Amino acid sequence: MKKEEIVRNFTAMVENKYQTNTYFDELEKLENQICNTIMPQVLDKKGWYDEIIKQLEKYHFNDEVMENEVKPRFISVAKKMTTEIKKKRIGNTGERYVTKFVDEAGTYFENPYLISNVCLKYNDIKVEIDNILITDKAIFIIETKNWSKKIYISSSGEIFEDNKIVIGQNIINSMANKRLALWHILKEKGLKNIHINEFVVNANQKNKIKSETNKIMIFNNAPDIVEYIRNYNSGICYSQRDIDSVKEVIENSIYFEEYPVEYNIEQFKNDAAEIFMAFNIENNNDESVINDETNNDIKAYIMELFKNNFSWKKCALYIVLIGASIAAGTTIKVFK
Repeated sequence: MKKEEIVRNFTAMVENKYQTNTYFDELEKLENQICNTIMPQVLDKKGWYDEIIKQLEKYHFNDEVMENEVKPRFISVAKKMTTEIKKKRIGNTGERYVTKFVDEAGTYFENPYLISNVCLKYNDIKVEIDNILITDKAIFIIETKNWSKKIYISSSGEIFEDNKIVIGQNIINSMANKRLALWHILKEKGLKNIHINEFVVNANQKNKIKSETNKIMIFNNAPDIVEYIRNYNSGICYSQRDIDSVKEVIENSIYFEEYPVEYNIEQFKNDAAEIFMAFNIENNNDESVINDETNNDIKAYIMELFKNNFSWKKCALYIVLIGASIAAGTTIKVFK
């Protein structure tokens, strides 16, 4: 198969810019296509690029250009991509966990609306809101955090990760901007005196957020938001017409931002194709064949062959498969 044909099979990531969610969908699609082409076995590990990286870093190509130019370039981009994908997946898991309880809280109201993953823009203020719950008592802005590091929030809203301040991040200012953008958008459409309440929910139950601020409510236990929202008393009761109007304005004001592709995707696809072809060329020249004559040394040979690249569980699986092949009278070509 020619390199051009392999590259054409990578149907993901063909545009220069995407909307945020589409970008990550395409990135994951490309991930699977690359994995399935170069090393199909890594799909057992959910298709992570880092499994390919791990094996490529141990593999030495005979060709100097492949070894010193193509492989390092491919690994560099793959590392950046897998970091982005992991962060997005972790974030999505936390958001889904919290959204489940927000959705439950909404069941205590008549005809509420839940809008998730909202991007709004007003003048120079651009905000992303994880969940907006519209009820007859208030509009709730719910921000989900899934921090893995030790988090402390000062009385003025500064965020500290592992005792180090995160420059440019302030939870009070961040939540105020979300409320302000939403308030302005509703006001411009004639919807005044709308009560907006915002709070933060920690999705990582193993990592409790310590906070000294009383300006933003932070829930370390996601299920607690159900009772909070259910019993919230704003002293206001909005009509169904008000609720419908708020929902319509928000949905019509969602801002779809383009997400720029920061990598040379065509180069990455070409590098992947060259790596695939190099694997095939080098392994097709490998005359190591396991047959009946090597049956006695099969276990030791396979253990030595794979111990640096695969888990012991996978080694055992290969032994079983090769043993079954030998029993059936077939031969198997292996990679060095």
